[in-house]
Amino acid sequence: MNDEIIQERTNNKSLGKTFFLMFLGILGTAIVAWYTYNSGLLENVVTQGYFGIILIVEIVVALLFGFLFRKLPPAAVGILYFLYSVLSGVTLSTIFIKFKLDSIIYLFGISAAVFALLGLIGYTTKANLSSWRPYIVVFLIAGIILSLINVFILKSSVFSIVLNWFILAVFCRSYNL
Repeated sequence: MNDEIIQERTNNKSLGKTFFLMFLGILGTAIVAWYTYNSGLLENVVTQGYFGIILIVEIVVALLFGFLFRKLPPAAVGILYFLYSVLSGVTLSTIFIKFKLDSIIYLFGISAAVFALLGLIGYTTKANLSSWRPYIVVFLIAGIILSLINVFILKSSVFSIVLNWFILAVFCRSYNL
């Protein structure tokens, strides 16, 4: 029994660390996207023909990460992950052309906050979090769809979107989703 508790806590710490790294990656992507757009770097990248190259490099890094993350040392995996986050920031900076800054900040912010919260839960709880995976995936997918509809179709206020996430969380919890 004691070995099971130790294993659960080790799994929770690992999940907590993974979620925290996801939080840092999303936050890094958001900062790079904002800087790329506001500094004029995006305009230079596009006009000088580097956008396609950056997009190809991003895809290559994502494929390397996806195929080799179990085979590479953790430091190399971390470098690939954060390189992907930076490159995603550059390519995602194009969304500033079409959408309002507050909508973008909301989407990045809520995504980063979800991973920060999950990381905190992973570090502090004693419950086995590996059984939460299906529920978290359903909640995240539903929340992303809900946010996209609210931001881009319904043009909802930030309060309405936060309220919708809260209602979604209550619904998922009450039906054990």
